[in-house]
Amino acid sequence: MYYLYLNKILMPVTPEKVQIKVKGGNQTISLINEAEVNQIKPNKLTDISFEVLLPNQAYPFALYKDGTFRAPSYFLEQFEKLKAKKKPFKFKLLRTDPQGNSLFDTSLDVTLESYTVTEDAKEGFDVKVSIELKEYREYGVTTIKVKKDKKSSKSKVTKKESKKSSSKKNKGSSYTVKSGDTLWAI
Repeated sequence: MYYLYLNKILMPVTPEKVQIKVKGGNQTISLINEAEVNQIKPNKLTDISFEVLLPNQAYPFALYKDGTFRAPSYFLEQFEKLKAKKKPFKFKLLRTDPQGNSLFDTSLDVTLESYTVTEDAKEGFDVKVSIELKEYREYGVTTIKVKKDKKSSKSKVTKKESKKSSSKKNKGSSYTVKSGDTLWAI
């Protein structure tokens, strides 16, 4: 069995297909002798896409977190909230074998990039929604403090890293170069 959660919201019908695209960030470089090398870099952000069925009636195969049927409008409202908050949330894909033993799970912090609602006569009153997610990674700034020892000409550099969310504005810092400063000391 598969269970798909978006921010603690269990999708009533697990999608037939979930695509998780892990893109490499490597770069091919041409050398002066016309040979090529592959410069290894960190992976780019992962893309996740799938299409989910939102039933407009209580099917026996549909699962609901507390067992209570929810109409497609409930899920569409939740998708809109996720989009409007402009904050990352958890994507979880849980896999179990027929005996209920856990196989392996996928859990990522993601953002809702886009979703498309499709109402098709072939689906009756049910609604299909195509969803595109993108992995979210925390990032931050590095602050460097330079303390000048008054007794000697040596400087002590301390480095502090802090993670800040993209929703907060990061203020840059400035440093005035003084006579005798070196790039290493700064």
